[in-house]
Amino acid sequence: MPNNLLRIMEQQNHNSRSSSEKEIMAASCLEGTGGSLPDDIVTEILARLTMKSILRARSVCKHWHKLISDESFASRNVQFSHRNSMALIEDSGTRLSLLDSLGEVSRLSLDFLETQVFVRASHNGLLCCSAKGENGHTDYYVCNPITRQHVQLPYIAVDADLVGLACDSSGRKFNVALAGHLYDKNKEANETIIGCVYHSESNTWRKHMHRLDDLYEFSYIRKDPPVFVNGAFHWITEYSPIVLLVLDLSRGLLRKMRLPDKILKEQEDNTYCLLEFEGCLSVIEISNSWMVTWVLQDYDNDVWYMLDRVSLNSNRLDLSMLEIVPICQTREDMVLGIGQWMFLYQRNSREWKPRYKIMKYGHIDPLFYSAFPFRATMLPCCQFDDQLH
Repeated sequence: MPNNLLRIMEQQNHNSRSSSEKEIMAASCLEGTGGSLPDDIVTEILARLTMKSILRARSVCKHWHKLISDESFASRNVQFSHRNSMALIEDSGTRLSLLDSLGEVSRLSLDFLETQVFVRASHNGLLCCSAKGENGHTDYYVCNPITRQHVQLPYIAVDADLVGLACDSSGRKFNVALAGHLYDKNKEANETIIGCVYHSESNTWRKHMHRLDDLYEFSYIRKDPPVFVNGAFHWITEYSPIVLLVLDLSRGLLRKMRLPDKILKEQEDNTYCLLEFEGCLSVIEISNSWMVTWVLQDYDNDVWYMLDRVSLNSNRLDLSMLEIVPICQTREDMVLGIGQWMFLYQRNSREWKPRYKIMKYGHIDPLFYSAFPFRATMLPCCQFDDQLH
């Protein structure tokens, strides 16, 4: 890390009182003035707090704990989950690091799963994890690391190259999508791609077969977490020609989606990745000099617009020679992995701020970590588990 980046890191200031403490005090004052507020108003106030504040609010009094534990609270809170947008970093075994837009880092553990797991996908506060089970089979779990609830999915015999998770904002159902090559008895990949979708309502997997020659680009798909918008998962190829692989949940079909020429005008030299932006699909285009953010404003009519264009070789910070991995974004900022650091890019000020040094099992190892967009919610897994039994 260049010396000027270290100096920037040292200049970051921290408030003496955390934002979560201030939010709890404000909520307490609102309820404490002029008698108790109606439950629906208190619930509305609590639902708008950050997740850190909500977790603290549960211990303020029994009444708040009851309101927050109610099933309807989780579905209401998810409507404001953009306030809890973070980057989830899997860098130390079963422990996860959460980096928020303020640069604060908190820790979560997946030790409640009682096995070594790897995070494969994230959506609406839930995680899809995989683990090696008996006989070398892969087991899949869906969990909420905030509430520490989890459910194990029925076994399915597929070697998944791609994994996606989609959770309904009401918290009533979720889907897990797997896609991979179909292998014969000699464990050699044949010319068939298998797509599988798990439906929590029925506790079943549905399989769909696709010919490899129809989806030749499948072998060159980036293994980044997919973006789920418009009822479908989206992945992007790593090499030219740049196309999107789309898995439609309603039909379980894999299809290709082309990007417009204005985005692909220099695709031979640029790299591309996908993020979500306010419920829309977003493509991040990275060249040696620029990073451009495109947003698909109208999915049905294929209307894209440029959200942001930022120089990578400004006088203060030269990023042109470093690998840049965008993790998540909001209208105000973007979290990116750059070398062994997690950076926060603030769009309004156009500032780059190093926030977190990545550690893997106690050692700096930027090549072997995973990072996911994450929005902390209290959506339950237990009710899915109840449905399964």
